[in-house]
Amino acid sequence: RAASKSARAEAARTYQEADWAKQDEEPKWLRDEMEAAQAATAAKEAAKEDLYCPVCKKKFKSQKQWENHEQSKQHRAAVVKLTEEMMADEDLVRAAMEEEAAAALEDELQGLDVEGEEETR
Repeated sequence: RAASKSARAEAARTYQEADWAKQDEEPKWLRDEMEAAQAATAAKEAAKEDLYCPVCKKKFKSQKQWENHEQSKQHRAAVVKLTEEMMADEDLVRAAMEEEAAAALEDELQGLDVEGEEETR
């Protein structure tokens, strides 16, 4: 009994699958199907990301909802308000940059005057 048990264990250890039963890689049809499913999932995710209004901070589930939202009074009012805020911010930044440039120019001119006076003395 022990001898037959060890013989079976040895046969199991040295077992090699028949060539016709081996499958190195998945079949082409399965790969194609999996790739199509992944592409469809990726397209759905991309479409979900695209249906977002950053002005109103709203997400939409369909293209039709998005189009209706773009035409709504609330959205157009929010766009106008955001545009005005951005223009005001731009004016503030421009004024600050001009002020900084004027101060730098004034400092530079004062430095030239001081040097010029020292040379004449």
